[in-house]
Amino acid sequence: MDNMIVQWRGGGYDGCFWEPNTGVMLEDKWIPIISTGRGARDTREAFDRDFDEEADYVFELSPAGTMELQDTIRADFFVHTLLALDELEQAVAWKCEDCEKIFDADCLRESSFGSYTGDGGIGIISEDLICSECASARTCSRCDHMAGSADELTLGVCEYCVEAAKEDESNEQLVLALECVKADEDRLTRELAMYIELMPHKQESAELAAKDTQTRLADERNEILEQLLDV
Repeated sequence: MDNMIVQWRGGGYDGCFWEPNTGVMLEDKWIPIISTGRGARDTREAFDRDFDEEADYVFELSPAGTMELQDTIRADFFVHTLLALDELEQAVAWKCEDCEKIFDADCLRESSFGSYTGDGGIGIISEDLICSECASARTCSRCDHMAGSADELTLGVCEYCVEAAKEDESNEQLVLALECVKADEDRLTRELAMYIELMPHKQESAELAAKDTQTRLADERNEILEQLLDV
């Protein structure tokens, strides 16, 4: 048989109907990687008996093949499979879910999972495989909590740490200043919307006229936040 990666429906033990299983055919030798439950294919005999060209996913044993595998399997099982292939000295590739850059196995060891979800039972499924640079961009500089995206951080700080800083009595004046800027921003947004509703043909010029004020208020807000968060 040609060299290939195979994914099939394994599992079938108590508490789990099935889960993805993987293995590799390498120089006509069957090597199981994830092989579990009643659907396990731990031996060449089991593989030959159960291999189904229509039901199984088959991928080329190559970096391109592993990237195709990434699109069909949960992230934690994908990482397990790629590290096993790397141990077999097979070239692999994977894509960061955030920046979409392509990486090899060395970078995989420094990768992170961006989120987690339940599996319908008591298990946890890791999702969103991301590179170390994107993981760092998502991580709060104060508590090391990883947010769902970098956009959820304020100057590199998570919402929980921002709220904690606001609740610190020593920051009362900064919080008041921040509330004043927020009120100005909200008022500008309302007035701009009302003007555009009355004069829709002047929307572009109105938005352009408001841009300088929006930029000034955003700069003021960030300056206050930098003091509040000590960044």
